[in-house]
Amino acid sequence: MKSEENMTLEMSMTQMGMDSLMVIELRRWWKHKFGLSISAMEIMASGNLVALGKLAATNLTTRFGYNLQ
Repeated sequence: MKSEENMTLEMSMTQMGMDSLMVIELRRWWKHKFGLSISAMEIMASGNLVALGKLAATNLTTRFGYNLQ
């Protein structure tokens, strides 16, 4: 992984150094913290941290019945 100073929210997962083992750990953390399931493919396909955050927000609002519109 890159240091915090060398990262931006727009960097791709691979640019940040995300590998398959890190994806597995992120999936586990995601399930523990958000109570949501996410696939490794969804994580890598999200593109960057901004998109991953939007995915989390969308899934959480759906889970709790909120409408962000």
